Amino acid sequence: MSDNKDKVYSFKRVNPFGLLIRAWGIACLFSLLEFSDYFKIDQISDLIFLISLLLFMAILAKFYNYSNKNKYIVLDQLEIKNSINSFSRIGILSLLAATLEFYVQGIPILNNISYSEFGLPVIHVFVYGIAIVWAVYAPLLLYTGHKKVGYTGSFLILFYSVLIISRHLLLIYIISFSISYLSLKKYKIRKILFLGIVTIFVFGEIGTLRMSYILNLNFEDARDYILINGGASEIFRDLNVPVSFFWFWLYIASPIYNLVYNYQIYPLFDINTISVINTLSQLIPETISKRMIDSYRIQFDNTYLIADNLTASTALARIYIAIGIIGPYLYLMYAYLLNNFFLIISNNNLRKVLIEKTFGLILILSIFDNMLTMPSFWVALLIFYFIAR
Repeated sequence: MSDNKDKVYSFKRVNPFGLLIRAWGIACLFSLLEFSDYFKIDQISDLIFLISLLLFMAILAKFYNYSNKNKYIVLDQLEIKNSINSFSRIGILSLLAATLEFYVQGIPILNNISYSEFGLPVIHVFVYGIAIVWAVYAPLLLYTGHKKVGYTGSFLILFYSVLIISRHLLLIYIISFSISYLSLKKYKIRKILFLGIVTIFVFGEIGTLRMSYILNLNFEDARDYILINGGASEIFRDLNVPVSFFWFWLYIASPIYNLVYNYQIYPLFDINTISVINTLSQLIPETISKRMIDSYRIQFDNTYLIADNLTASTALARIYIAIGIIGPYLYLMYAYLLNNFFLIISNNNLRKVLIEKTFGLILILSIFDNMLTMPSFWVALLIFYFIAR
């Protein structure tokens, strides 16, 4: 980042598909470590499936770089100042709506309410969508001379994620902050590695604490529970590393295991009217797809899991179940075209920075689930397009 007399800030362009290939590459490498007895990727066909996906992601990343030759985006101070007023107003509305939710339903962390059971219809979609907006926007302000607003927004997002016990929102902020930091012209590798290790440890400890809270166990028993229910192998146990690292490894690797497991069970090709509708439901917001599926009275085939308590299966599992082997490639191509569409219709640099960051988040989180169908992410994208100016 550079800050000259004219208050101009230069950020390295975010390649969402570059982030995608890195995230999936790490997840696939994690899945090859035999730290759990539940599942092993040892068949050649499974490896070919994963490698072909990674190659396709790498091709999309290369094409993205080729089509966006400007490696840096310049933001001026006036552009950022104008956006702060707009985003602050919508942030205040979100705070009021969140307060209403807490008044009506209670605060999850204080009232033992599961996040999946929390939230007023419609209102929560917008509250969470605006939370994503600020999770993306606040870290950017930290590096553009608006630290007070940036820290305030960051604190509120982190505090809200704790109140509603949302690891998802916490993870969104951590990734968003990392993307903003790595978008700087200069950064220290040692600092990144140190923060990465600390983040893994803390994230694992929070996961263990959350498990102890849910199951009403003490912290040590919760650690044993994670090892037993995660099928920790002797290979991992012999390493004598903290359980938090196993928890983090399992969090990253198990969705890949579930994807490969469904690849083994379901046919390579399955194209019919129902499968086409199911495929569309994996590409459009749930608000629309649910009505479409209800109208046609269609039911999804089950997603098979290697263990009942490991429910994540990546963004590609359900579309593979819906239409077969072409499904994952169709999903990735759709994400590529959708990202480019938003960039083409964006007529200022701030919009482009925020939209690229948001798609980067969506694609990184595709390791766990399909964020393209999540209404709150669409709320965030539309807010960035219509309000960022």
